[in-house]
This record gives sequence, structure tokens and C-alpha cells, in this order.
Amino acid sequence: MEIRPIVSTLLRQRTGPLLVALQVAISLAILVNAIFVVQQRIAASQRPSGVADEENVGYIYVRPQQPYSHADNLASQVRELAAIRTVPGVVSVAWTNQMPMSRSGTSSSVRTVPELIANDPATPGFYYTQPGFLATMGLKLVEGRDLNDAAVTDLVWENAGSKEGWPDVGIVTLAVAKVLFPDATTYVGKPIYFGDGAPKPTRIIGVVETLQNSGAGVQTGGHSVILPMRTSYPFSRYVIRAEPGQLDRVLADAREAIGKVNSTPVLTGLRKVAEDRNNRYRNDRAMAWMLISICALLLQPGNGLLEQAGLFGVSEKLQVLVGGHGETPDGAVSFDTVCSPDCASRSNMARRVGSARAANRI
Repeated sequence: MEIRPIVSTLLRQRTGPLLVALQVAISLAILVNAIFVVQQRIAASQRPSGVADEENVGYIYVRPQQPYSHADNLASQVRELAAIRTVPGVVSVAWTNQMPMSRSGTSSSVRTVPELIANDPATPGFYYTQPGFLATMGLKLVEGRDLNDAAVTDLVWENAGSKEGWPDVGIVTLAVAKVLFPDATTYVGKPIYFGDGAPKPTRIIGVVETLQNSGAGVQTGGHSVILPMRTSYPFSRYVIRAEPGQLDRVLADAREAIGKVNSTPVLTGLRKVAEDRNNRYRNDRAMAWMLISICALLLQPGNGLLEQAGLFGVSEKLQVLVGGHGETPDGAVSFDTVCSPDCASRSNMARRVGSARAANRI
């Protein structure tokens, strides 16, 4: 098949080919962008939270129905932790103020100088917790050491503004360390400042590979700081690592154990880390499936992009673009296309046959 006659015909009839090319270009642009967004959404929903074996980790939210004093609050935390540890199937438990991907937590700006600056390098999530938290979460320590009891401080929130009771040391994620100290290769011992003018630095004693904050944003979801402290929050979260396959039962039994050690009623809620992941990325998955459906419609044979691009029905499109063929009202076969010498001879023969048929009818 010779290309030159086809090109000549297409050059004489430019409107049709241009419209088809424009339609294909727009469809391809939509398809490529949709695939790119789908890839981004899926990649975001599959990011590691830092929690090892998420299917075995959950937590209990506990809120007293009447306010506790600071001392009573800390005492209740000790009782409730001890009660949870007695539940069969509990591997470890720790108190914390927030959890990854839970969309409920605390954050603060951090910097490397004590003075306030116009644009803080990062605004990570702040985990207030105690020794045992890293082991319960399964966090990977890449530099430095874990928290110990000597580093834990008692913080009364009424004194929080003066920074009294804030710990002298803390652990940061590798993402935060790289943002604060982009030229450094080691981070232990370096000072960080947070809040509205900290009077003293908090020194880094350890760096964990990954720990998402409660928001788990695409750009800054891995920015987190862990501070060793006991504080009288109006609620408690107890993160529990259970033996494989026993998380549902362990959470239910832990809730019952907490109710038994409290003399006053408390509100409790159970949540698994897997549920937080599902809730956090529900909209991302819905967007991905919607765009996948659009891609499927664009690629639908006979109606979609494949048809527009000529991957199906190529011959029909060429016939339309170069003139096509059909029967004249008198029954003679009519050709209006440019073809090779062999094709031309067959065309002349068809014309003679058509003329003969017309003469016979007359």
C-alpha cells in the first residue's frame, strides 16, 4: 500500500484529519493526567506509617466523665496501664496523646534557633509518651537511643506556657532531621526549639526512620517529634500491640479491664491502626477508582480513545478520510479514492461491470 496518494488526499481534505487529531490529543492528555493522579493517590495510600505489623496494633481512647486533678490523672494512667498489661494476648502497651493517620493530634513549629523566625522549617506532629512507645509501635531507630525513665518529665498544662516541665531530650523522625539540618550526616545531640520562644533547647537523642503524624499529609506526613513526658490530658490513648490474630479480642478485654479499675464512669473507644489507614485514605481511593473508570471509558473499544486513535476500525476511518466507496443510485459501484496501479485496474473493471449492469436494466 502506497502512502503518498493517501497523504495527498489528506492534504486536500484537512478539516477531518485535524479534528480527529485534536480529539485524540485531548483524550490522550486526559488519559495521561488521570493515570498520573491515580499513581500518586495509590502511592500516598500505601506509604508506611512507621508502625510495624499494623494489623496487630490498636488503641483505646479513655475519657473520664468528670475532670481529674493532675495527680489523679497520672494515677489513673498508671492503673489503666497495669490493667491492660494483665489482659492475655497483650504484647506491650504504652500511653500516647495521638496516633498516626488518626486525624486527631497536636503539632507545633520547630526550628534550630531559640528566636522566633518568619518561616519555621517544619511543623511536625508532637507525640507525648513514655518508655515502651517505640517498642509497642515497632518503630525503627536509625540513630541514637530509645527513651528511658530518667528522661520523662511531669507536665502540668497550666504551666505549659512557661515551658516548665518540658523535657530536655526528644526523638525525631528522619524526615524532620533532614529538614532542620540538611547538611548534617548525624543528628544526635543537636538542639531544636519549638513553640513561641522556647527558653531552653530540646536535644535529639534518637532518630526513627518513619512515624507519620495524625494528619499523614502527602508532603509533611512523616514529620514527627517524640517527647518523653507524663501529662494530665483530659483523655488518654493506650496503644496496644497484640499477638497475631488476637487484636479484636484484646481490645475488647482491655476495655473491660479499664472499666473495672475506675471507680467513676469513663467513656471508651476502640480503634485499630488498619481502620485509621482505611479512613484516612478513603477519599484517595475513591478518587483513584473514579479516574480509573474514566480511563476505562476512554479506552472502551468502539466508543473510546482506541476508536478515535484508529486502533479499531482503521480501514473505515481511512475510507471516510479519503472519500470512501459505495453504490450509486443506479446500482453502479462508485470509487472516489486514490490507490495503486493494481487497485486502479480493479477500480476500472468494477466501473465497467457497473455500467454493464445498468445497460442490462435499461
